[in-house]
Amino acid sequence: MPILENINKYKNENALISEENEIINYKTLLNFSDEISKKIKKRCLVFLLSGNNLETIAGYLAFIKSDCVISLLDEKINEYNLNKLISVYKPQFIFLKKNKNYSLKKYSSVFSFKNYELIKYKDEIKIKINDELFLLISTSGSTGTPKYVRQSYKNIRENTKSISEYLKILKSDIAITTLPMSYVYGLSIINTHLNVGGSIVLNNHSIINKKFWDLLQKNKVSTFGGVPYTYQMLDKINFYKYKLKHLKYT
Repeated sequence: MPILENINKYKNENALISEENEIINYKTLLNFSDEISKKIKKRCLVFLLSGNNLETIAGYLAFIKSDCVISLLDEKINEYNLNKLISVYKPQFIFLKKNKNYSLKKYSSVFSFKNYELIKYKDEIKIKINDELFLLISTSGSTGTPKYVRQSYKNIRENTKSISEYLKILKSDIAITTLPMSYVYGLSIINTHLNVGGSIVLNNHSIINKKFWDLLQKNKVSTFGGVPYTYQMLDKINFYKYKLKHLKYT
């Protein structure tokens, strides 16, 4: 994976900036991911209930290190849909927020990391995993459907490289999250900026929320992504009249 090949180069650079203005550099992020990686079995299936937060990204990197197949689910998935997916795919581990009151009796907690916990299936699970398989992801986030797009290591590697080169994403770039990481596009923004040593402002607010614009301006954000609806909303708030000199593109 290009992320892991390059990420060690940037140790003292800023990787993540939280909504509370906590700055996590790459060295700290990698140390966090090492802690999680030590608790998980190599080459198994993991459900990652993802949000735009430090825990999710640290977990994501940890599971890459452990050569896991990652299924990215939205952290807001309901219990019924989550259990439906568990019954189909049988993940050995699930990484999720502690305050989620899911009834997952076949799983027990094996590790706690900040607001998340890693839970493991109590019995041994034996499933055959394709050697090239890296990611299971919905094209529009998780709705509980058992049908997912399968991405290989090569898919992600080439996608990350080509987007980084086409958009000329640099180490000096600062992105802000506007989409869930469980969306293909949302994940792409994470991958490309980590791959070049850029910074990511972790935002969970809508683009029409004042907090979003405060974070964007305070952190001198240079880029953010969006879907067609995003640009419709930008048009309605007359986004283009604002002079945001640090913004390269959206």
